[in-house]
Amino acid sequence: MPVHIALRCDARPETGTGHVVRCLALGDELTSRGARVTILGEVTGVPWLTEQVEHRGLVVVPAPDDPDELASLARECEVDAVVLDGYHLDPG
Repeated sequence: MPVHIALRCDARPETGTGHVVRCLALGDELTSRGARVTILGEVTGVPWLTEQVEHRGLVVVPAPDDPDELASLARECEVDAVVLDGYHLDPG
């Protein structure tokens, strides 16, 4: 079974798209190496970016900001590792 990596990032008009764009580049590389990639977060209100996510066939799962709740979701989604990309996310 391939390794499953979750990318925790968000994109909305009021917060910008940089976090998700960065994570898409990382996701492309991980996918090319055989990993399964899931976005944990939110990609809304930015049609061109939503199209990019869909074009790659990535699943977007709504995710909490709270570290304990995020860890629980990651276990539920059976991910092997989570990459955090967001200023609002608690590094704990």
